[in-house]
Amino acid sequence: IFFNCLMIGISLITQFVTYPSFSFIVSNSFRNYHKKYSDLMLFIAGPIMTLELITIFFLIENYGFNKVFLPFILLILIWILTFVFIVPTHNKIASNFNTNSLNILIRFNAIRTVLWVIKVIFLALLFFT
Repeated sequence: IFFNCLMIGISLITQFVTYPSFSFIVSNSFRNYHKKYSDLMLFIAGPIMTLELITIFFLIENYGFNKVFLPFILLILIWILTFVFIVPTHNKIASNFNTNSLNILIRFNAIRTVLWVIKVIFLALLFFT
Protein backbone atom coordinates (compact mmCIF):
# COMPACT_ATOMS: atom_id res chain seq x y z
CA ILE A 1 0.00 0.00 0.00
CA PHE A 2 2.88 2.36 0.83
CA PHE A 3 4.64 1.94 -2.54
CA ASN A 4 1.30 2.10 -4.34
CA CYS A 5 0.47 5.41 -2.63
CA LEU A 6 3.90 6.80 -3.52
CA MET A 7 3.28 5.96 -7.17
CA ILE A 8 -0.16 7.57 -7.07
CA GLY A 9 1.44 10.77 -5.75
CA ILE A 10 4.20 10.72 -8.37
CA SER A 11 1.69 9.98 -11.10
CA LEU A 12 -0.65 12.79 -10.03
CA ILE A 13 2.20 15.32 -9.98
CA THR A 14 3.29 14.09 -13.39
CA GLN A 15 -0.28 14.27 -14.71
CA PHE A 16 -1.17 17.75 -13.52
CA VAL A 17 2.21 19.54 -13.29
CA THR A 18 5.02 17.96 -15.26
CA TYR A 19 3.37 16.78 -18.49
CA PRO A 20 1.35 19.98 -18.99
CA SER A 21 4.54 22.02 -18.49
CA PHE A 22 6.21 20.20 -21.41
CA SER A 23 4.38 22.44 -23.86
CA PHE A 24 5.95 25.56 -22.27
CA ILE A 25 9.56 24.46 -22.70
CA VAL A 26 11.31 26.29 -25.53
CA SER A 27 11.77 23.83 -28.37
CA ASN A 28 15.56 24.09 -28.55
CA SER A 29 15.79 23.32 -24.80
CA PHE A 30 13.19 20.57 -24.72
CA ARG A 31 15.47 17.67 -25.65
CA ASN A 32 17.88 18.43 -22.79
CA TYR A 33 15.04 19.08 -20.36
CA HIS A 34 13.28 15.83 -21.30
CA LYS A 35 16.48 13.81 -21.00
CA LYS A 36 17.11 15.18 -17.51
CA TYR A 37 13.46 14.60 -16.53
CA SER A 38 13.48 11.01 -17.85
CA ASP A 39 16.73 10.16 -16.08
CA LEU A 40 15.46 11.57 -12.77
CA MET A 41 12.09 9.84 -13.07
CA LEU A 42 13.81 6.52 -13.80
CA PHE A 43 15.91 7.04 -10.66
CA ILE A 44 12.81 7.89 -8.55
CA ALA A 45 9.96 5.81 -10.00
CA GLY A 46 12.00 2.81 -11.16
CA PRO A 47 12.97 1.55 -7.69
CA ILE A 48 9.50 2.22 -6.27
CA MET A 49 7.80 0.35 -9.11
CA THR A 50 10.29 -2.50 -8.67
CA LEU A 51 9.61 -2.66 -4.92
CA GLU A 52 5.89 -2.61 -5.68
CA LEU A 53 6.37 -5.62 -7.98
CA ILE A 54 8.48 -7.49 -5.42
CA THR A 55 5.89 -6.73 -2.75
CA ILE A 56 3.01 -8.15 -4.82
CA PHE A 57 4.87 -11.46 -5.10
CA PHE A 58 5.46 -11.38 -1.34
CA LEU A 59 1.72 -10.83 -0.83
CA ILE A 60 0.88 -13.71 -3.18
CA GLU A 61 3.23 -15.98 -1.26
CA ASN A 62 1.81 -15.00 2.13
CA TYR A 63 -1.88 -14.46 1.38
CA GLY A 64 -2.46 -16.64 -1.66
CA PHE A 65 -2.96 -15.73 -5.29
CA ASN A 66 -6.76 -15.67 -5.01
CA LYS A 67 -6.71 -12.84 -2.44
CA VAL A 68 -4.19 -10.76 -4.37
CA PHE A 69 -5.40 -11.62 -7.87
CA LEU A 70 -6.97 -8.25 -8.74
CA PRO A 71 -4.09 -6.10 -7.41
CA PHE A 72 -1.67 -8.39 -9.26
CA ILE A 73 -3.55 -8.05 -12.55
CA LEU A 74 -3.77 -4.27 -12.10
CA LEU A 75 -0.03 -4.09 -11.46
CA ILE A 76 0.69 -6.14 -14.59
CA LEU A 77 -1.54 -3.75 -16.57
CA ILE A 78 0.37 -0.79 -15.09
CA TRP A 79 3.69 -2.30 -16.15
CA ILE A 80 2.38 -3.06 -19.65
CA LEU A 81 1.00 0.45 -19.98
CA THR A 82 4.29 1.90 -18.76
CA PHE A 83 6.69 -0.06 -20.93
CA VAL A 84 4.58 -0.74 -24.02
CA PHE A 85 2.90 2.66 -24.34
CA ILE A 86 4.30 5.38 -22.05
CA VAL A 87 8.04 4.76 -22.50
CA PRO A 88 7.77 4.58 -26.31
CA THR A 89 5.70 7.78 -26.31
CA HIS A 90 8.38 9.45 -24.21
CA ASN A 91 10.97 8.27 -26.72
CA LYS A 92 8.92 9.75 -29.54
CA ILE A 93 8.56 13.07 -27.71
CA ALA A 94 12.29 13.11 -26.92
CA SER A 95 13.18 12.94 -30.60
CA ASN A 96 10.35 15.08 -31.94
CA PHE A 97 8.10 16.96 -29.52
CA ASN A 98 4.53 17.47 -30.70
CA THR A 99 1.27 18.25 -28.96
CA ASN A 100 -0.46 15.11 -30.22
CA SER A 101 2.15 12.83 -28.61
CA LEU A 102 1.99 14.87 -25.41
CA ASN A 103 -1.80 14.46 -25.28
CA ILE A 104 -1.41 10.71 -25.80
CA LEU A 105 1.15 10.62 -22.98
CA ILE A 106 -1.23 12.51 -20.68
CA ARG A 107 -4.07 10.08 -21.48
CA PHE A 108 -1.90 7.00 -20.88
CA ASN A 109 -0.70 8.42 -17.58
CA ALA A 110 -4.30 9.19 -16.53
CA ILE A 111 -5.25 5.56 -17.17
CA ARG A 112 -2.21 4.37 -15.22
CA THR A 113 -3.07 6.68 -12.32
CA VAL A 114 -6.64 5.32 -12.20
CA LEU A 115 -5.27 1.76 -12.19
CA TRP A 116 -3.02 2.61 -9.22
CA VAL A 117 -5.97 4.13 -7.37
CA ILE A 118 -8.14 1.06 -8.01
CA LYS A 119 -5.26 -1.19 -6.95
CA VAL A 120 -4.75 0.63 -3.64
CA ILE A 121 -8.49 0.40 -2.94
CA PHE A 122 -8.39 -3.38 -3.44
CA LEU A 123 -5.31 -3.66 -1.23
CA ALA A 124 -6.94 -1.54 1.47
CA LEU A 125 -10.05 -3.72 1.36
CA LEU A 126 -7.88 -6.80 1.62
CA PHE A 127 -5.96 -5.59 4.66
CA PHE A 128 -8.37 -3.29 6.47
CA THR A 129 -11.69 -5.15 6.31
